[in-house]
Amino acid sequence: MTHSKIKLETGNEDQFAGHVSSSENTAYYSYTVEANDTSDDLDYHSVTALFWRVPNHGGSPYTFEVLDGEGNTIDCRLPSPGTTGSLAQSGAIVVDGIAPRVANVSVSHPGLGYALGDTITFVVAFSEKVLYTGDAPTLRLDLGGEKLRGADYAAGNGTNAFTFAYQVGSGDDADDVEYNGTDALTTAGVLADLAGNNASLVLPESGSIGRSGPVPIIIPPTVESVSSTTPNGTYGVGSPIDVRVTFTKDVAVDESGGTPSIALDTGAGVVAGRYAVYDAAASTTPRTMVFAYAVAEGDDTADLDYTNDTALSAGGGTVRGTDGVDANLTLPGPGEPGSLGHSKDIAIDGVPP
Repeated sequence: MTHSKIKLETGNEDQFAGHVSSSENTAYYSYTVEANDTSDDLDYHSVTALFWRVPNHGGSPYTFEVLDGEGNTIDCRLPSPGTTGSLAQSGAIVVDGIAPRVANVSVSHPGLGYALGDTITFVVAFSEKVLYTGDAPTLRLDLGGEKLRGADYAAGNGTNAFTFAYQVGSGDDADDVEYNGTDALTTAGVLADLAGNNASLVLPESGSIGRSGPVPIIIPPTVESVSSTTPNGTYGVGSPIDVRVTFTKDVAVDESGGTPSIALDTGAGVVAGRYAVYDAAASTTPRTMVFAYAVAEGDDTADLDYTNDTALSAGGGTVRGTDGVDANLTLPGPGEPGSLGHSKDIAIDGVPP
């Protein structure tokens, strides 16, 4: 049986089992699964799948017969594939030489968008069931800001759909949630199908993530700092002082329902509160609200500041980011970094001598 081989039905490209050895009435053949080979129940190609590789004899025609030990011609035709006596009937061999690949990536859609603390869920769908061993995979994200983020594996091992989860944190800011490139799915372990073929981790091009529309991360503007362009010094009754509140993002102010203000601490001797009132005409920078105050009689403080971290009020109006989400109006604590008292040395003296 030397030089013989058997043609196998292995999908798009048929492979061959080569002769290895023979015993008295049995010939043994071996086949190594190649990439992209596939069969749900391995069998040979046809009844004539057993044939010989005939050496070249100078180009002359070469005919031969296969004889048994007594010189009788052997019929080398095989049982019809799938019938009694065939390879498929005598065993159940599944061939899978096709590596799993990423079919698509989808993301949960919350409606308006994600806010700080919300969990974003991504689903990476593979072409077949896959299993990871060792370190779990991660999905690298581009959510704005200076640093890339990573969505952690959450569920799906042994299935064709892996779930990843990420909790929106400080500094995240994206008009549309997206992973960071076709190589964003990574693992230090092994990700393979049940036959042991290593999965391709290449993702569709960024922008191909499945969703019904843009999925933004909506982080409300927060107060970054409070200061003033009024020079440091001491100011008497009637002196104008501005207070400037700068946010982390652009804000839009609507005064149709009321005017924002800041309650000022203008001295322990003042019973009624003093308020710096929003000045729309002076607020020419999208991230900064300007408030105006004139020193009143009785004001007396060596270092002007507001009353507390909730001193900024929308006053019935609205202060919102450009995406329509209400701004967080909490101020740095009085005297703390970022506060008016910390950034400026403005004294007011509204007490007559």
